[in-house]
Amino acid sequence: MILSEVLPEVQSLSRLDKIRLMQVLTAELERDEPAKPSRPGPGVCKGMITYMAPDFDAPLEDMKEYMQ
Repeated sequence: MILSEVLPEVQSLSRLDKIRLMQVLTAELERDEPAKPSRPGPGVCKGMITYMAPDFDAPLEDMKEYMQ
């Protein structure tokens, strides 16, 4: 159906029928929304960090004044 054919029919509906039509259409849109992807579980990134600098835990030079 073309919008120009449907529009006069919708305009001729009562206010209550227009509200019901909108509720039906929005319910269909909500139902058609894709489901949210599930959150990955713990341990998914295990083994991805293959290198860590030897001084990783060393204090940062920029933070020296705050650590005194």
